[in-house]
Amino acid sequence: MRKIFVASVLVFLAACTLTEKQPADPRQKALQRIDSLENQIKKAIQAKPTETDVTLAMYMIDAYQVYAETYTQDTLAPIFLFKGAQIYEGALHDVPKAMTWYQQVFAQYPKSSIRPMALFHKANAMQTLGDTTNAIKNYERFIKMYPKHAFADDAQGLITLIRHPNPVLKDIMSEEPKKATK
Repeated sequence: MRKIFVASVLVFLAACTLTEKQPADPRQKALQRIDSLENQIKKAIQAKPTETDVTLAMYMIDAYQVYAETYTQDTLAPIFLFKGAQIYEGALHDVPKAMTWYQQVFAQYPKSSIRPMALFHKANAMQTLGDTTNAIKNYERFIKMYPKHAFADDAQGLITLIRHPNPVLKDIMSEEPKKATK
């Protein structure tokens, strides 16, 4: 009888332990991963501000993408896509990929507060790639859709600058940054 009782207690304790080790809510787990990677990136930047940890950047982009694809209706999805685009553009210098992600935010999340900046950055990416015609169209679209936005004047200034006849300025503005090589 005592052996049955001890065995029952052990089974009960094992069941409790297994329940505690169950993975957390998948969404929370994904958010924890993103938070952890963002902290690692901050530390890497503080340690070596002039170097890009390409592997870490790609892990971050992957985490953002998985979250956005899994939780498409979550309000964080467009923000994470936007952050991924910024990593592509700023850290990895993959402007075409960044432009695609900015477009995705703009097209798929019409109610997102980040949407205006996605359009502005998309236009800026086009300008960086030398596609000034489409850059101007997108800056004009930005001004038309968001006339009171803090960046509306910037968009107008960039249109004026693109149209400026000075070839030196045009060369500087359309110069694509070098790709990360690490």
